[in-house]
Amino acid sequence: MRISLAALRVSATLSVSLALGLTVGCHRDPNKQKQDYLKSGKRYAEQGKLMEARIQFTNALKVDRNFADAHYQLSKSL
Repeated sequence: MRISLAALRVSATLSVSLALGLTVGCHRDPNKQKQDYLKSGKRYAEQGKLMEARIQFTNALKVDRNFADAHYQLSKSL
């Protein structure tokens, strides 16, 4: 029984695509993402880079518009 080269390529391509899709999908945890934006914003605020801090706090709010800590930090940076 022979497997054609085209079928082998399709199978390999699908396998690699599935593996990459699962890997990328696992890195999109919204809670981690919003916390990372918050930490980054706090770092910028400590350095006096208030515009960058506001951007990061706003990014956190795009992930979770009810994220109270990001609202608080954003109001402090205004």
